This record gives sequence, structure tokens and C-alpha cells, in this order.
Amino acid sequence: FSMFNSRLSGSVDFYQRRTQDLIGQMPVNTLTGYSVIVGNYGDLMNRGLDISLRTLNIAHDDFTWTTLLNISYNKNEISKLNYAIPLTTGQQYINGRYFEGYPAFALFAYRFAGLDEMGDPQIELNDGSVTKDRGVAMAKDMKYIGSSQPPWNGGFSNTFTYKGLSLNANIIFNLGHYMRRDVGNFFSGRLVGENAIEMRAGTYTSAMDLTHGNINRIFLDRWREPGDENFTSIPSYVSNTALSDSRRDVNYFVYGDMNVLSASYIKMRDITLSYTLPELTLDNLGFREITFRAQVSNLMLWKANKFNIDPEFQGFNLIPGEGGNPDSFSSVNRALRAKQGSFTFGVHLTF
Repeated sequence: FSMFNSRLSGSVDFYQRRTQDLIGQMPVNTLTGYSVIVGNYGDLMNRGLDISLRTLNIAHDDFTWTTLLNISYNKNEISKLNYAIPLTTGQQYINGRYFEGYPAFALFAYRFAGLDEMGDPQIELNDGSVTKDRGVAMAKDMKYIGSSQPPWNGGFSNTFTYKGLSLNANIIFNLGHYMRRDVGNFFSGRLVGENAIEMRAGTYTSAMDLTHGNINRIFLDRWREPGDENFTSIPSYVSNTALSDSRRDVNYFVYGDMNVLSASYIKMRDITLSYTLPELTLDNLGFREITFRAQVSNLMLWKANKFNIDPEFQGFNLIPGEGGNPDSFSSVNRALRAKQGSFTFGVHLTF
């Protein structure tokens, strides 16, 4: 649509699309020599709305101001899924991304129930009982939080021009999704960070991965002595890994529901100031166009979480789990923050 002499224009689109026979890893008889093959994986339903608005707020000979707003909403649901392996345990729901009857990239968590008198994490099961026993959580005991994929996203930009000057401010937003808080896993063993495994001369060696190397500061607030369970939810440190693994499951804390946070945020993606030299000056210099440009990028304006986490860099670069199952992941790599609050200067010359 367009109205008021094109001062206001835009479009509104609604869609509903069912995708059948998605391609994915399918289980096969192990007698074939393969655990999985590529096959028809499942069906997905998408419903959504796209809105685009453009306004010409001021239009004079020397000065203009335009605004552009884009908003997208998407709701999806996996209506059918051919599981590579049956999903029965809580750990499978922690590791997985796709579940029949839920949105893609669904996040499940343990119902964290605090620490016991030894500083070990506990969970609440579906029947209301509280336990720290390993491997007892089943599918019915898991809590669905939401999707790690934002249902709402878009951008809002304003452009001001005055003769050869142009100023553009571009804001982006992602809303309504969730993320796991990175609390580390430093509650047993050597305190040297999580070691990465790399290959050297045909043998595997242990090497420090700098994206994993720092111990999370919450370790300072860990349980230290009986009674601390009334004041902290951070598990105790047990140096003997075998002892720690035999009596508790630290993942009850790491993947507990209190460590799943809103990932909504609004960010100033960039502010760009440019200046194009007038034609008279260009004629004297022998160029068709010369434009100078300065830009600042990625300034956080608002985030829903209270831990000062930038959701764009809290992401999960997932490492596939055992058996080549694409829906199972054994660990995550923390994304290093980059290009935050960066400044860029440049010049564009046209001969």
C-alpha cells in the first residue's frame, strides 16, 4: 500500500506453509554397516506475519528524513518426526533440538530443586519427589522452556540527509526466545578449564582451548560447608572426578531451569555518517564521486537478562554427540565476542 503522496508505504504478508519430508539423518538396521542414512526426517508447519513500513517524515530541498520499520513473527511446530533413536531420558531432551509437537530448537531443562547438605544439585521429578540420583530423569520429568529461535525479529532505521551529509541509525531486535546461561562445568577435576582435543602427528593430545579456559566467576559462590545450601545454588567442588560422578550429576545444575534465560535484546547495529563532496570540488580533483564514511557498530541498547550477557555471543556451537546423531550434542563452544562497539572509517572513490 501507499498513501499520502507516498509519505507512508508498506506491505503486510501472512503465510502458512507446511513442509513435508524434511531431509535428515534416519536410523537403519545396523547390519548394513551404517548407523544412519539421509532420508525423510519429518514434517514442519510454519505460520507467520511480515510487516514492512516506510515513512517519509520530512522532505525539503536540502533536508530529508525517512524511517523504515520491519517486523517479522514466526510460529513453527514439528508435526511429525522420525526419531533416529527413541527419546525416553531427560538427558536426550537436554541434548536435542527437534521434538514432535514442539517448535524447532526447543529448550528443555531440569527442574532444579537446590542443593543438599553435601552441596550436590537436586532436581524435582514429575511426581513431586526430589532427588540427586544420576540418570533418573525421564521425558515426563523435563520442563519445556521455549525455543532458542526468536519468534519476533526485525529492524528500525532512520536516515537523515542534508546536502552532501547522510546519517543513518539502524536498530535490530530479536524477542521472545531463550538461551542457556553459560555457567561452566568446573565442579570436579583439575581447575584448568575445559580441554579441547586436537590431533597431532596422528595421535590425540590435550590442549587448552582459549574459548573455554576461564573459570566462571560463579565458582567463588560455590557451596563450601554444610548450611551453605541455604544461601547458594552453586554446587560444591569435588576434586576427585570419579567420586563426583558416582554420587551426583552436576548437569542438574548446569542445565537447570534457573539457568535458562530470556535471550531478547535490542541492539544498535550501526550508526553511519557519510559525506559526499560536491560536484564542483570533484571536477577540480578529477573524480566522479568521493564519499567519506565513519561508522560505529553493535552498541547494546537493552537485553532482558540481568547477567550482562550479549545473547548474540552466548550461542551454542554444538559438537555432535555419539553415533553421529544430528539431534544429540555432547558439548558447546562459547562464542568469543567480536566487533562490539567497533569504529570503522573509510573513503569511496569513483573515477
